[in-house]
Amino acid sequence: MMSISGAPVHAADCAVDGRSLFEAIPTWYKYLEVDCSTGEVTSFAFPGDIWLIAIAVIEILLRVAGMIAFGYTVFAGFKFVTSRGNPTDAAKARQTLLDAVIGIGIVTIATALVGFLGNTLAK
Repeated sequence: MMSISGAPVHAADCAVDGRSLFEAIPTWYKYLEVDCSTGEVTSFAFPGDIWLIAIAVIEILLRVAGMIAFGYTVFAGFKFVTSRGNPTDAAKARQTLLDAVIGIGIVTIATALVGFLGNTLAK
């Protein structure tokens, strides 16, 4: 489907944005051309569009990893609270929290890079 300006419409350009699961995880066809009214893929070129699907799947995995890292942050806070002043347990909880925050930073940067790459290749 073509937009009014004549440029192809990708799932990321639709109002629905091709998202699922609490609007946090994109669909596998995010960077493919779609019909915004039905959400169906309108064109697929075998060798070239495989990379667009692979990038969308990598973005899905990175977002799931970010959710896991966030859960790990909550778990580290719980460990810190339940350490009850024990220095060894508190140090372990701090290290867990530091690891989780580093993980969130890595996932955030990687997701931004993959999203930029996907948007660049899709257009």
